Amino acid sequence: MPPEPSNQTLAQSAFRQKEVRRRALGMLSFEQKIDLLIRLQHLASDIRREVGGTYRRPWRINQ
Repeated sequence: MPPEPSNQTLAQSAFRQKEVRRRALGMLSFEQKIDLLIRLQHLASDIRREVGGTYRRPWRINQ
């Protein structure tokens, strides 16, 4: 059985993956970034509605 990675190794791996993700998101076009933002707004709105919290309607942008 291989040894378990240390917490430091896991943290370094997580930070590397985070950097790769941020660079990939940075390469997206403005329109793609807005599309992702609206999708996140829909998710947040649905979750808040399910738990009975106050929620905002996601942006309505014609595409």
